[in-house]
Amino acid sequence: MANTYDPKAYSLVIAGIPIPAKGYADGEFIKIDWEVDRYTDVAGTDGSVTRALQHDKRATITFSTMVKAAINTVLHTLHNLDVNSDGGAGIGPFLMKDNNGVTIYEAAQCWIARPPDPALDKTPTPRQWKIRCEELEGLE
Repeated sequence: MANTYDPKAYSLVIAGIPIPAKGYADGEFIKIDWEVDRYTDVAGTDGSVTRALQHDKRATITFSTMVKAAINTVLHTLHNLDVNSDGGAGIGPFLMKDNNGVTIYEAAQCWIARPPDPALDKTPTPRQWKIRCEELEGLE
């Protein structure tokens, strides 16, 4: 049986808001960057290596939408609510799931780190959203 990769099969939920699978920009549309390596290591004078497990599971998820995707307005509203309210009004759970496979990433707390930088061109340009997760867990 052949495996099928389908970009539309990836679902995202950011602070409780489902992100529709349509409206992603062309090319790399979701990327996860871990804050630190899971292990750091140090070599002794004799060359022996000791490694240390790092418990910092912070990550940045960047995803790209088309300029006219309806979800941009929803996310801008969430970000503005977070910035203009006390107590983390924009903090909520994160979920990324491949509905055709086993890939799943989740965090109890995420927030919009920054909205996209506006860029205008004669053709539609993508918008890159940066989401921060406090403790991202995943399975690929």
